[in-house]
Amino acid sequence: MNGYVGLLPYSDPAWQKAGYDKYNFVKALKTAGKIDHLVFSIYVGNDFKGSSIKFGSYDEVAFTGEMSLFKTRSTSSWDIKLYGIVFGGTTFTAPALTAEYVSVDPGWPYIALVQHYYDLVQAELLKLYPTIQCTGNTVCFFTQTCDTVAWKGLKFQLLLDDGFGDTRKPFDLKMEDMFDGTNDNGKQDKCVSKIASSQETDTRIFLGAPFYTANYVVYDMTPEDERKLGYIQIGIAPKNTVN
Repeated sequence: MNGYVGLLPYSDPAWQKAGYDKYNFVKALKTAGKIDHLVFSIYVGNDFKGSSIKFGSYDEVAFTGEMSLFKTRSTSSWDIKLYGIVFGGTTFTAPALTAEYVSVDPGWPYIALVQHYYDLVQAELLKLYPTIQCTGNTVCFFTQTCDTVAWKGLKFQLLLDDGFGDTRKPFDLKMEDMFDGTNDNGKQDKCVSKIASSQETDTRIFLGAPFYTANYVVYDMTPEDERKLGYIQIGIAPKNTVN
């Protein structure tokens, strides 16, 4: 997220030590009087068309239902506590996941899992879809177009916890939204999974573009900035697809 238009929380210790916190984009907008609150929200349209980022507030018509609020790991992080993941009828919970946090970051084009959990998901994919092929331990794909795959109504479910016992909520991602049928040449000859191994030593799970295609996300620094409550928060709600 820190590389995504420089949206790392301004209270990040490394930024403050280097004196860069005053250059935080959202804080600079507030200091200049362009916005009243340290808030920004991200809406990702279908096929990325109509996508937008709003500073200072959020769009009430961009989501449906109730927005769930999650306190982040610290005032310098956009990481959310992870309770578990449900896939293929199996529930995996921390610490078996070897990951305790997820980073809600639109800079990732896919959902990046730590290797241990990706191996479990890959095993489930091979069991559920006999025709799927996997390249080593990094990504799986069908050698057919996505519109010809029988998805069986399966979902990839994330169980997120605010870490304080206030909120624990499931977020469902349809399997058909977790695959992309366009390759680098723009052809629709394969159907490639958007669930992949991060191949990073980082133990976080990165919720990238597929999560945003289903959800509207609000990043809110006002609890710390305006009320000195010692935390910042992320709001997540189902995206209004007709926004």
